Amino acid sequence: MLGGTIAIPSSASGEESFFYGSTLLHGRKWCVSTYYATLDGLWAYPMSGDWFALGGFRWVYWQTSYDGPNTAKGGSSSTDTADVTVNAYLPLLGFSKKMGGLTLGAMGFPSSRGSVVHNESFNGRNSRIECTGRFDGGYFAEVFAEYAGPSYDWSSFSAAFSLFSKVSTLRTTGTFELTQAVTGISSDYGFYLQRNLFFLGAKATFEFDLNSFLVSM
Repeated sequence: MLGGTIAIPSSASGEESFFYGSTLLHGRKWCVSTYYATLDGLWAYPMSGDWFALGGFRWVYWQTSYDGPNTAKGGSSSTDTADVTVNAYLPLLGFSKKMGGLTLGAMGFPSSRGSVVHNESFNGRNSRIECTGRFDGGYFAEVFAEYAGPSYDWSSFSAAFSLFSKVSTLRTTGTFELTQAVTGISSDYGFYLQRNLFFLGAKATFEFDLNSFLVSM
């Protein structure tokens, strides 16, 4: 099975805080835009009855851009921007079961691989930082459900509709190389990333016989 996901880009507000211990050193609110896409390759191997073993691979792209900061504490410029880009490369193992029109399943892997890039400016370009890092641990897990409704058939055309939901979590750790853009001074920092997602949606599938369609025309 080959598949992919492209989420409609979303915009919202977000907050950012820097603490030293329990003391807030810097904080600001942003206008946030998020882009999300996946590409999957899965193999479903039939087991006993309606059980299937799943194995495959998923590439995940996640990009969030920040602009228009509103400072709560600390210095900031109206032209400051920030962005976080995640590329994750996730092996997948799992299972699924069909029960009539309902399919339930779970998959994941006890490790993760990928990269993170984080860029951010403070009080203009002169205080911009650039961070790059790679995953060195973590895990990925997802559970899903899909309910297939009745299909509608015509002579050379059919349509089917279904509802689906997914809950997934990706947690990883790694090391950032943080560089001050103007001076080039750099340091290494440990990081962890946790991303939790919930999806609820509908899907439509259309099938047609091209030869029959051309003949009927």
